[in-house]
Amino acid sequence: LSAQLNFTLKNYDEALNLFTRAYELTHTDELKINIARIYLIKKDCKKAKEVLSECKTESIKKYRLLALALSSEGDFQGAKNALLKVSGYNDATADDYYNLSIFCEKSGDNDNAFKFLFKAFELNPDDYDINVKIGIFLMTQTLNSFLVCASTPLAPSITMIAESTAVSVRKVSSAKSW
Repeated sequence: LSAQLNFTLKNYDEALNLFTRAYELTHTDELKINIARIYLIKKDCKKAKEVLSECKTESIKKYRLLALALSSEGDFQGAKNALLKVSGYNDATADDYYNLSIFCEKSGDNDNAFKFLFKAFELNPDDYDINVKIGIFLMTQTLNSFLVCASTPLAPSITMIAESTAVSVRKVSSAKSW
């Protein structure tokens, strides 16, 4: 309780000390996850990954934090692999799939990036960031298709992509602001 209170009050050094002492008594993975969270806040990704690797149980929290640590270091393939484990849980959220799409995109896996972005949209169709990302993706695809076909008359598929882009852009522009 005291460790959690210190964490809430942003007394991270004291919270880390108390969580570590509690772990030495109980050896629960939940405490390891709290310790890793503090290391991430303190921007010590290496230590956070080390602590998470000591967790014996598989948990959605563990893999979310691991993905955050890996992506903070620029390891988007590793972050993608960690969040792929999260996607296997029924508790996976739209944010999990949105982040997974970003990690896929940054690791060059554009097909899966859109697949996971669409899954995020299915879970939360009103999310502003998801709609913007879909609109950007569709506009990029439209531009790429147009450049490839620039020397020939526009193909119907390009028109269909452009219409889809317009729908996404309208959806984004009508989305509620924060």
